[in-house]
Amino acid sequence: MNSQAKLPLELEQTVFEYATESESAILSLSRVAHRVHTWLEPLLYTTLRLDTRTRVAAFFEHHANPSPSVASAHQLARHRDSAVAGFLRACPGIKGLSLIGDNVSARLLPVLRNLRVERLTINIGELFHTEASPRNDDTETDKEQEEKSEPEEESRLLSFAYPLFSSVTHLDINDDFDVEDPEPEELEWLTNLSTLPALTHLAFSSPPNPEIVGTVLRSCPDIRFLVIPFSAMEAQMASEYAKFVAEDAGSDGWLVVATYADYYADWEAGARGREDVWVRAEKFVAAKKRGEIEKDDYLLDRASIEGED
Repeated sequence: MNSQAKLPLELEQTVFEYATESESAILSLSRVAHRVHTWLEPLLYTTLRLDTRTRVAAFFEHHANPSPSVASAHQLARHRDSAVAGFLRACPGIKGLSLIGDNVSARLLPVLRNLRVERLTINIGELFHTEASPRNDDTETDKEQEEKSEPEEESRLLSFAYPLFSSVTHLDINDDFDVEDPEPEELEWLTNLSTLPALTHLAFSSPPNPEIVGTVLRSCPDIRFLVIPFSAMEAQMASEYAKFVAEDAGSDGWLVVATYADYYADWEAGARGREDVWVRAEKFVAAKKRGEIEKDDYLLDRASIEGED
């Protein structure tokens, strides 16, 4: 008789999942038994960082059908857009999405608009670009052809009414702004960000004119944090911008000008539940409220954020 006590399978699965803090740990523990492999393999794909052509190509070579368990993905959209769309269709439960690159266009709207993303990084202007034109692709599926055949005008309207935006709490706008231009063509839709019902955290990957920052803060009273990130190599520029923007932001405590060591490593850290620029911004604002930081200081320059597994 085997007197060795055994855990219930559900509890055993929980124990193994708690023991996986890194990709290497998942790979190692997956060899214990087939059932453990079945439990842990989906965890390898909860967060995907496809930020180079090599990573994108390698992923699609080995994963023609991505796992539905994907929860967060940073994808450099330089693969043909039908491949990007196919990836997103295979991951309907995705909660964090960073989509950048020269293939972000209105052609992705049919598959993007019904996602329920909470953290989104995207170029909004390109997503709703009015000059987007379908490309011929003999490899497209019937589903892709059907999506492209939808009314063209619908895909060209810049509308935050899509389900995609209804659940977004953290939005990083990847559009390019001219810091010298106080009235860019994007101003109209920027003020409409107030219609996003769940939005509390907003960031601009490219620093806009300080007047724009003030306008957005005034038009979106529910935003709790507005972050303008700079590369650590642009620390001096970040410092100058923080002083520049303070003149228009006044005493608004929600604005943070931050620096980062590696933008994509920071994104991955946040996707995996570790400290990222959003968390540091929250701590910075909390310190200002406690009087530990001057009210007119908007520069968070303590951001060494190298991603760790």
